[in-house]
Amino acid sequence: MQIPKRSSFSAPALKHWDDLTPSIQAKLLGNVWCGACSKAVHILVESGRIEKKT
Repeated sequence: MQIPKRSSFSAPALKHWDDLTPSIQAKLLGNVWCGACSKAVHILVESGRIEKKT
């Protein structure tokens, strides 16, 4: 599992990520649904930020 670069996260996103246990982080990165191949895949995270829904 490749851990995302901490510098690529906004401060709020990094706080949320750090609040998760390493096992939950691994589950999130390794169980993302791919619509193209119709199965769970591992993702590589390039950046993270919290967006406010309107």
